[in-house]
Amino acid sequence: MTPRTRSILRSILLVFGGWTLYAFVAASVFHAWRSSSGEPTPPWFGLVHFWLVTTWLWALLTFPIMVAARRWPITATTWPARIPLHLLLAVLTHVTHAWTLWLMPSSIRPGPRPELQGHLIGLLFFDLFVYAALLAIVHAADAQRQAFRLRTELLEAELHVMRMQLQPHFLFNTLNAVSELVHSDPARAEQALARLGDLLRWSLQTARLQEVTLRDELAALENYIDIQRLRHEDAVAFQVQADPAVLDLAVPSLLLQPLVENAIRHGVRGRSSGLVSVSAGLEGDQLTLVVTDDGRGMREGAHEGTGLRTTRARLAGLYGKAHRIRIGTGTNGGTVVEVRIPARPAPADHAGSLAS
Repeated sequence: MTPRTRSILRSILLVFGGWTLYAFVAASVFHAWRSSSGEPTPPWFGLVHFWLVTTWLWALLTFPIMVAARRWPITATTWPARIPLHLLLAVLTHVTHAWTLWLMPSSIRPGPRPELQGHLIGLLFFDLFVYAALLAIVHAADAQRQAFRLRTELLEAELHVMRMQLQPHFLFNTLNAVSELVHSDPARAEQALARLGDLLRWSLQTARLQEVTLRDELAALENYIDIQRLRHEDAVAFQVQADPAVLDLAVPSLLLQPLVENAIRHGVRGRSSGLVSVSAGLEGDQLTLVVTDDGRGMREGAHEGTGLRTTRARLAGLYGKAHRIRIGTGTNGGTVVEVRIPARPAPADHAGSLAS
């Protein structure tokens, strides 16, 4: 079933469901009023039958009214021409509705058939009110949908800007790391440049995506870690562990790299040796990603850099309150960064692996 078909079926169910509810309420109110007034009261089920026929007729008329409301919307610039048009359509709708009810057989009608002229006049204002109400509902729903679409587009633009801010940040930082090897060890510098090329290629492949699979994110992270291994040699050790069951889940692209970069810069740099660990697992309905180092831990009053600030903003934009990021001190010292996001499959159009 296509999304358009689902949308049409949802609209049909909503319209008929709403008018059906109105039929039961109207029948109950009318039955209670007639009973309290002491007048002869038709059976409740008979009233429900009558009101269902009446309201389902309005349900059928609702759809052309919706089409007309969207075909000829009333705006600040079009109202002089559109209001008379909709008034004419409202009158035509009233005549159709009233004439159909007047032709209703006596087996459905709770009383005798009224005079046609009086019937048309009696239902005029109610039918015009219903038409105006449906017109207002369609306009309000469309305005809300438009506002939601604009908010979504704005959020996507903001996320794209944040990703574009993060991308050159990590690329320039990595390029600086590679440049330190050019004069001291050209062979290792050449290997590092090859890894940097892979990182750049992956970055271009995923430029239009906010999320990729954890598998691809770890593949990109491995290239970054290879560069750091070439730069620091044996001074920094890395451990990456991920539950195979979570490798195809969605994560924000370029999520792990700035966290690992911070662990190296603030936890390991300046020491003769250090360890940076990355782990990924499933806890309930959340994917948990943890980056730790065995360094000095967080310095009091330390400010978050561009990478971490942008990561926080992207997580908030993508997941709202459904995510958590916690930065603290590990049980054996060092810094622990824990990210929890909803565990969900990656989008169908996510980038392929770096091997492709």
